[in-house]
Amino acid sequence: MKTLILSQGKGSATVSVASVGVSPTESNPHIFRPLGNPFRTLLVFGVKRLSTGLLLLLALAVPSCATRARARAEAQAAFIAGQQQAQSMSQPQAPSVLVRGEVKKPLVPWTEDLTLARAIVAAEYTGIFDPREILLIRNGETLKFNPRRLLRGADDVPLAPGDIVELRR
Repeated sequence: MKTLILSQGKGSATVSVASVGVSPTESNPHIFRPLGNPFRTLLVFGVKRLSTGLLLLLALAVPSCATRARARAEAQAAFIAGQQQAQSMSQPQAPSVLVRGEVKKPLVPWTEDLTLARAIVAAEYTGIFDPREILLIRNGETLKFNPRRLLRGADDVPLAPGDIVELRR
């Protein structure tokens, strides 16, 4: 036997049909029960949606940071390669040293007394922080130098024409 149940709360009414002896929520779990304050209801659902949206945005933003960093590194490498090519085509080849990294003047003219520290000073390092690592690439071989030891004058080696100095953060 079915019974019509009418219940009234503050500002709302619920009508449902249930079997005798069974509450409306037991017979149909999809019956809407007002939470009381409609502003509280909106707040609860709004916070849930906002947190879900923020998590989705974070999940989409994290991979793009890595892609952006990779694209920036590739663009910098292409820029340096273009500078080297333009330099070699525009004037007779003068001996020089290339300094990669945060510098104003990446191409430093080579002289017999040019050292690693002097090349970095001549290139005008613009980084906010000291580089983490300094690499010297000579004839395809890479040598690593500690910036702190270089500042103390311990690892200041003479450079040869065509050397590449890379300043890494």
